[in-house]
Amino acid sequence: MGKIFKAKQKFKKKADQAIVEEVIKQLETAIELKDQGKDADGDKIINNMKDWLERRNQKIEKQLQEEERQKTDCFVFPHEGEIVAEGNKVILGVIKKEEKEKYLAVSYENSCTKGAYKKAAFREATWEEFLSENSFVCSIYDKGSGEYVGYCSIKNFAIEDWELAIELRSDKRHKGYGTEALRILMDAVHRLTGKRFFRARVEIDNYTSQGLMKKLGATPNGISEFLLHGEEIERFQEEHKNMITDKIRNVASEFCMEAEDILGYVLEYRFDLWNKTD
Repeated sequence: MGKIFKAKQKFKKKADQAIVEEVIKQLETAIELKDQGKDADGDKIINNMKDWLERRNQKIEKQLQEEERQKTDCFVFPHEGEIVAEGNKVILGVIKKEEKEKYLAVSYENSCTKGAYKKAAFREATWEEFLSENSFVCSIYDKGSGEYVGYCSIKNFAIEDWELAIELRSDKRHKGYGTEALRILMDAVHRLTGKRFFRARVEIDNYTSQGLMKKLGATPNGISEFLLHGEEIERFQEEHKNMITDKIRNVASEFCMEAEDILGYVLEYRFDLWNKTD
């Protein structure tokens, strides 16, 4: 995991806590005003806060409804344990329940919040996410040895350009598994669904994954929010200017942006299978 991602996670927790603290502060102010006999002023603060929270909840609910509306049925996909595709180096098979510990081990290796995995509830929630009906997850196995290498997936059918994800065992990285796995996953999904476009998101300091995107023929397609949103990004940019390096400046240039403006976002890459490279 890159330093930018870790910093954003830490910043996001602080931002969420700030919202809670602001609500408490507003309530305390309203109570104080009411104690002073200024009921109208206190009620005004409470009503403004209620309106703000309602708008926030409506926005979240709207996003969830849109995801549900766009949800794609999975009947065209192979079932649990079935082979999806074979390459020269790897075999992809639909996730199986008996692979639970293998998946959690890979997820743990790639996580920057390893302490959470000590909690059974977190582990179960992580596993249930892998089994979600709104995603398509494949195990990656070494074709020669049969070893479990990691997984690749379509994260969410609710978005127009389906998003790719991949995580490998630490001892299997930089050996070509990821490149072939993502290539044959896209080819297989295209055969099953006719989908031509895919997307992937990469942290701005994850140069290895950026190289993988280019190797697979993906093109820069702007930036998007991840973990941080709206004003949180502006505050993050202001507080973490010291994280900008020459490498990040070069990445920003590739996306036609200034480094100061790209900080806090993730990079969007787009795949067009009609223009793919071999």
